Amino acid sequence: MAVFVIFSLFQPWQNALLYVFAPAAGLVTFPEDVFKAQRFYLSDTKGLSMLTTRDSRRRFFQQLTLVGLSLSLLFVGACGSKESAPSPGALRSPAVVVTEVVPQTVPISREFVARTEARETVEIRSQVEGFLEKVFFKEGSKVQAGQLIFLIDQRPYKAALLDAKGQLAQAKAAYGKANKDIERLKPLVAANAAPRQDLDKAESEAEFSRAAIERGKAAVARAELDLKFTEIRAPLTGVIGKEEVAVGNLVMRNQTLLTTISSWDPMRVGFSLSEKDYLLLAERLPHLRAQSERDRGTPFELLLADGSLYPHRGRLSFVDRALDLTTGTLRIYVTFPIPTMSSSRACSAGCV
Repeated sequence: MAVFVIFSLFQPWQNALLYVFAPAAGLVTFPEDVFKAQRFYLSDTKGLSMLTTRDSRRRFFQQLTLVGLSLSLLFVGACGSKESAPSPGALRSPAVVVTEVVPQTVPISREFVARTEARETVEIRSQVEGFLEKVFFKEGSKVQAGQLIFLIDQRPYKAALLDAKGQLAQAKAAYGKANKDIERLKPLVAANAAPRQDLDKAESEAEFSRAAIERGKAAVARAELDLKFTEIRAPLTGVIGKEEVAVGNLVMRNQTLLTTISSWDPMRVGFSLSEKDYLLLAERLPHLRAQSERDRGTPFELLLADGSLYPHRGRLSFVDRALDLTTGTLRIYVTFPIPTMSSSRACSAGCV
């Protein structure tokens, strides 16, 4: 079939094709000296043709190139036609999964981006001025309410207390002397043995001494309070932060920040609710609050930043009093319990 196509396509060049395939088929070959002559003859079934040596070489190579291209096209077509079609058994039906539809109640939930925070956070500052003498806590540890955490140098305040007590004793002594003068002058004035002016003076000194006693008592109380303030104690139970001032530094009254304490349990979670969402949920808020009290925090779940679910559920704490005018949102606060510090997981800012 291939030879027939070639000869049918290149019928004008049969002579050259016969010459090309003759050596391979073992037929007639021409000696090399034939091409050295100016003219030679090739015979075919139709007759004789006369060609020049130069023309024959050029036509020979042109015909040879065309034959090669034709054979290549035929081989490519033959290879493409031999590709086998997929068998009918190879096509399989797709698997179909069938499940039964069962009616059931599905809870509708919504997710909000929230932020965890401590319910109470207190900045610890000294109420007296002095040099920091001792620190009684480890940074990041849990402290109890009333636990001693800082100590300011007490020596100046002990001296001030002694001075206040001395002034109080002096005022009491002056008051006692004034009373004695009054007791002594009263019968003398009644008998016209002493001027009335001396009695009036003694009574005035007694009143002045009585006032000095009260002022002395206040000074003693103030000195005792200042001395007590040198012992700085934790105002609440929680986690204490970084030690902001090292031992030996001067601490200013009501100015120097020493550390910060945040309450640990419960944990508060706040999120913003748009005005539109609030109007949709306004009717359900009393029900959610009642359900939170009854079921101890069933409606709210906390999804942590790593994708895990917080093991305890929360309850609605309160809704803020007004919308934020800058964002048009309302803050909602939910509290989550933390039973123990060791068994619970702390949640960082950015929980959902």
